[in-house]
Amino acid sequence: MTQHGRISSAQLEALMPQIAAGLDEYPHDQFARYPARGERDGRAPWEAYLLTRLRRIAEDPEWTLFGAAGGAPLLLGARTARWDLEHFGLAISSLAPLYCPDRDGRLHERTRALLDACLAELKDGGVRFVSARVDGDQLGVIHVAYVRLTRSRPNPASHRKWVRG
Repeated sequence: MTQHGRISSAQLEALMPQIAAGLDEYPHDQFARYPARGERDGRAPWEAYLLTRLRRIAEDPEWTLFGAAGGAPLLLGARTARWDLEHFGLAISSLAPLYCPDRDGRLHERTRALLDACLAELKDGGVRFVSARVDGDQLGVIHVAYVRLTRSRPNPASHRKWVRG
């Protein structure tokens, strides 16, 4: 895998043991706080569901996975729905930080490089509008996303960016 950039489902599979090993210390999945009982494969239900979701996302043609090597793995997903293109006439992407732990104190730097690689590829692919959904406790990711997605927008309250061509 390149240092920061698009990853394949095979590259995701190579990262899965590291991701699975770090889930005990990762509270930022959207389902991590859901009350659930029982375990599946020795994991909390949300952990098993996250690993399953990552594999499904890797196989879904509307999603593109971006990953970073060089420390704890980082995963960012970009979903560009065909429906938006068909109904609005422009490509729209939604970004999701799928796995972004801050274990080595370099989250800001590594997330910035990963997000820049992602935005560059989306722009090259014709995406005209990008939005992001970030867990409110992931302040490092929020700060990077805010700077990267609003730097060309005059309205600081906007967390979306038109990708200029």
